[in-house]
Amino acid sequence: MKQKIFFTDLDSTLILNSGDPKYLDETKYVCVSRKYNRPSGFMRLDNFQKLQEVNKVYTVIPITSRCLTSYMDVNLGFTPEYSLVDNGAILLNGREILTRWMIDSETNLETSYDAFKKCREYLISLGYFEKWGSPFVLDFSTKRKDLGNLEIKEEFLKCISNPDESPIAKYTLDGVINSYISGNLRSIVIVNSKMTKEKSIKRFIDYVG
Repeated sequence: MKQKIFFTDLDSTLILNSGDPKYLDETKYVCVSRKYNRPSGFMRLDNFQKLQEVNKVYTVIPITSRCLTSYMDVNLGFTPEYSLVDNGAILLNGREILTRWMIDSETNLETSYDAFKKCREYLISLGYFEKWGSPFVLDFSTKRKDLGNLEIKEEFLKCISNPDESPIAKYTLDGVINSYISGNLRSIVIVNSKMTKEKSIKRFIDYVG
């Protein structure tokens, strides 16, 4: 591993996720991930080229809330020496899972599995569907464009303003936090408060000494 480390998020940082036809312009964008064998993630060509240069000087370590299956579909132009997946619950060395790290993650999070289950059931009851299954990160989207409605908006506003009355907030008592709600309330990511990206980076630094 090089002396300098460059940690980076992927989605909405390096990778643009959109069906916009402009991203198919290969003179300006590079496809870096596919879903169902169709292009789903893109990088600007100049950023992609800069990343290759950065990788020559720094150890580039992606840290992402993507699940393992989704992350394995990403091609950054090189295989990172280390990758923190599932918000840091999984550590890859190249393409290999470091088992000891994942066991420690599971031990650290075992008290919050019931809360995750309640969050999952509640979001499904609101009409959300799970984008991929993971014991560490819940990623949900809506089935209908009109589902970003007042009922959901008010629920999450209550979560912020009056947590004692919010089902989601009650689950946070067992270590689960709502880390991201999109502006149109159609995408929700729930992660564990013990497994934030910041804490996972610190854990990795302690791990490699």
